[in-house]
Amino acid sequence: MAQIIQELTQEMLNSIRDYVKDLVSVADKREELVTLQNRLNRRSDLTKESLLKCQRNQLEILVAVRMGLVSFMTGKLRLATTELIEMFLFVRCRNVNCKSILPVEDCDCKFCSADNGFCSSCMCAVCMKFDCASNTCSWVGCDVCSHWCHAACGVQKNLVRPGPSLKGPPGTSEIQFHCIACNHASEMFGFVKDVFTCCAKDWGFETLLKELDCVRKIFRGSDDFKGKELHTKADGLISKLESKLISPSDACHIILKFFNCKCDWVINFYLRHPLSILCENLFCRCPAHCSLVYFLS
Repeated sequence: MAQIIQELTQEMLNSIRDYVKDLVSVADKREELVTLQNRLNRRSDLTKESLLKCQRNQLEILVAVRMGLVSFMTGKLRLATTELIEMFLFVRCRNVNCKSILPVEDCDCKFCSADNGFCSSCMCAVCMKFDCASNTCSWVGCDVCSHWCHAACGVQKNLVRPGPSLKGPPGTSEIQFHCIACNHASEMFGFVKDVFTCCAKDWGFETLLKELDCVRKIFRGSDDFKGKELHTKADGLISKLESKLISPSDACHIILKFFNCKCDWVINFYLRHPLSILCENLFCRCPAHCSLVYFLS
């Protein structure tokens, strides 16, 4: 087959590559793609030694079909033959911006040891997809094992949900990401705060809207007062941005001011003294207002 492909005209080769592009990217051809993938998975003879005999275009087609990724058909990738083979054999990450040797750091969790090409450095443990997103709240990670998950996938699968507060007063809750790989719970408020503090000043209108919407979805199920306030703040800023009532820079300033407010002692005081509910809008106001809350309580 390598010899046959080597003798094809460039026109015929381009036609084959275009067909594979459609096969991978067109939803209506999904069934045909899966059929071919299943056939490839049953080919025990496709070893490193046999794949080394492939013609370059032949190898790229095999990888594109097995990975279901059109990027291997663009002709723009400059990957070594050995890298393509390792991707086909699921021993190297198929994300060309990552290319980590698998399993990452010899992780033996149920995902990394499944021999299915999962990469804990860049792939979602729920949908197994990767993208080039960084500096964003749309990916949430585990504090312990560093496995990641799309925030949307985590919300959909109930991996992002309230749990017993890790550092707060006994009996309180907070929104956490419950890692599907190691079952560890990582709190989300501090994670979101860090992302906005480090990155928000560089975001444009669309990115800021997207990130605020992500925060709104993450904290939609909050039981704790701080999480509820963040959900309300994000929801209000989205409405004002969409209505052109405030600029992105003003919205950025408002949310950063919310995160940087040093009122944690007031929150803890409120949890111990429910009568402070008499004072409206307890969280994230000026020091004078916080003093008034304390005095009235």
